[in-house]
Amino acid sequence: MKQLLLLGILSILSFNFKAQDKTLKAYKIPEFENKEYFGTKIPRTMSLLENSTKHIPRDLKIQFYGQSIVGGLDQNLIINKLKERYPTVTFNVVKNPIGGFTAPSLSRVAIHDLYHEYADLIIFHVYGGDKSGDLEEIFRNIKSRTTAEVIVFNHHIVYAGENENTQQKRNLSDFYGSKSIELLANKYDFEFVDIRKPWKDFISINPEINIKSLLRDGVHPNKLGNELLAYCILQHFKYNPYLQFINSNIYDIQFNDITYQQSQYELKFKGDYDLSDNLKLGKDSELSFNFVGNRVDIIPTSENKNSEIEILVNSLKPSEISSLFYITRPSSNFEMWWPAMKRVSLSEKILPIIQKYTLEIFNINRESKTFSFKLFGKKTGFDGEGNNIEDFISNSKLISIRKDDFTIFQSESISKKETPENFKVTFEIKQLAKDYNNISGSNRITLLKGIENGLNNITIKVKSGELKLDKIRIYKPEKTIPNNGYKHLGHK
Repeated sequence: MKQLLLLGILSILSFNFKAQDKTLKAYKIPEFENKEYFGTKIPRTMSLLENSTKHIPRDLKIQFYGQSIVGGLDQNLIINKLKERYPTVTFNVVKNPIGGFTAPSLSRVAIHDLYHEYADLIIFHVYGGDKSGDLEEIFRNIKSRTTAEVIVFNHHIVYAGENENTQQKRNLSDFYGSKSIELLANKYDFEFVDIRKPWKDFISINPEINIKSLLRDGVHPNKLGNELLAYCILQHFKYNPYLQFINSNIYDIQFNDITYQQSQYELKFKGDYDLSDNLKLGKDSELSFNFVGNRVDIIPTSENKNSEIEILVNSLKPSEISSLFYITRPSSNFEMWWPAMKRVSLSEKILPIIQKYTLEIFNINRESKTFSFKLFGKKTGFDGEGNNIEDFISNSKLISIRKDDFTIFQSESISKKETPENFKVTFEIKQLAKDYNNISGSNRITLLKGIENGLNNITIKVKSGELKLDKIRIYKPEKTIPNNGYKHLGHK
């Protein structure tokens, strides 16, 4: 990782800037292999995009996540093209990669960044973790905690210096890393985008282009390189009408479907309601039903107007269920973008309180690489004192931090900036579901996400107004992860 970071901060004066004066359109574009398979692993995304209309507009949540290659990619190169092709779609974009965080580090912090976002589509790239198993851990968690479709791309060609032997070693390392990404993408049924071959072919068929022409330093793509990267990804947004919105992990409750009037999935009503092709719930009425999954969305009709609803999950308010809380990514180190801790954990046995926490660092000793800290909750006050020599559990038993999850001294070695005494790091506890929701318009609304993936019950009570629903959508991540024989080198 240190080698990658050093390459990342090399002077860019020696690189070829002439190519950056031209856009991708000025060059020959290589042919792509196996184009007939493009888009086959993102059928739900493509069906949503293709079937959005002026009268029934759709929304799509896309999350860009990973390391600095994703961070340096201008997402608008992709999003603007999609907006041109699908003008009636509303794109909700989240971009929160962490430069310099290879898979072993990213697998720790992803709990704060990735799974609770529960995007429809994730666009992902990271280095490392193929031997340790950390890359597969990220993939497995995406698959088991969410129903997101994933576009994952492999490594482009980087410049390791004039020494031919050094360049060959880096090429070989990235080749094997790319093969691991491809194998894991196939195992987890992710859309795999081969960046490496088109990148090499682009250099080969354009005589004025060399490795450095696509880079702003040894590793990171420049403007032209990012155009090529975005172009390769966009080729995979391909619609196959034979792969419609068919996904056993997401299912809709249609109100004219008799299967939901039977057995354990029976829809139960109280009060004033009208059930036909749609559902109308009057004030003080309620709907209750069982479902298998960990997320529930409602899709109101176009006639829906303002209403307030209350929800209960397994007869409890969401605020009474500890699994429906999460911790935000801890704030950054001093003058460095890395989070000060890779992970802060919540106890499953204690009900969290929504509040902001401050961790104050003192007694910093750079010779021994040690420091102490105090933890304060905005509502609850002082919650314990610890250090980076041993694992920490707060006085309330709610918050825990592993000693090796602090990144302060590693950050200082990169930034060359010393963390001041009494430096403060913050994070927050937030909810994944609200007890009460105001419903207006016809856009889909997530009532609940993050509950244990299994048989659950939800009750929707109308407190004011009138709720008109077109359908209810249930998300059920996979419990059994497929095994196609792939084993990373860290496994025996």
